[in-house]
Amino acid sequence: MAKKVITKEQLIEAYLELDEIVGIEPPIDYEKMGLNEFANEVHETVVALVEPEDEFTAKTQKVFDLLAKMYDDNGDDDDEPEDDDVVEDEEDEDEPEDEPEDELEPEETASLIDRLKPIRKKVELHTLLDEPEFKKVKDAFLTENNPIKLKKRMTDYLQQEPVEEKPKAEKPKAKDDKRATMKERIAFIEGLIKSGKKLTRKEIVDELDVNFPFNSRASHQTIITDGKNPNIGRFSHLLVEDKSGILSFGKKMTK
Repeated sequence: MAKKVITKEQLIEAYLELDEIVGIEPPIDYEKMGLNEFANEVHETVVALVEPEDEFTAKTQKVFDLLAKMYDDNGDDDDEPEDDDVVEDEEDEDEPEDEPEDELEPEETASLIDRLKPIRKKVELHTLLDEPEFKKVKDAFLTENNPIKLKKRMTDYLQQEPVEEKPKAEKPKAKDDKRATMKERIAFIEGLIKSGKKLTRKEIVDELDVNFPFNSRASHQTIITDGKNPNIGRFSHLLVEDKSGILSFGKKMTK
């Protein structure tokens, strides 16, 4: 018959889950306890605090069941059982034995969660919080004074599903600004008028629309209006309009 060993590590994992469900105050200081004493504390806590509706993982429930069977078999909770009674329980022959885990060198092959498993002391947990994986939560986790709860939070954080960061939407590239400058359009108007062509305001604006399609018609009209205003003056000479609407240059503008 194969033997199933309940290790202290398994008891600790079961205890952490128990604490998460029922809240154990004060916490069990299992670091200073032997295996039997710790097992007895876990069993008594389960008996005292667990309600029928409380649910645990199959792995943790199995530990509780084995402890209950062991203490029931002893018949008296006050009598401390032998080591073999605490840590062993018979199983079916066809169930393979758990293979011992190879020891991992943290510096070489162990993942961060493997390095976290054996840690018990708060100072060691704080050291592990310096790893870049905990950068976002380090400050929040350092406020937790209970090493058992801190380890549980760190474990849960490492085991959570990674959140895929949505790629940042690329800002649309600015279209090449093909609009003509004010200086370019003023030079164009001056060229039209000095060419001797008799053009009205509308005709000049139409020419601007054709030659500078990326500028608005309103902005073309504004240039003409400003050119006729002696207080603004867009051109070297004041722009004047005769009775027939023909535009020409008048007196020279002075600054």
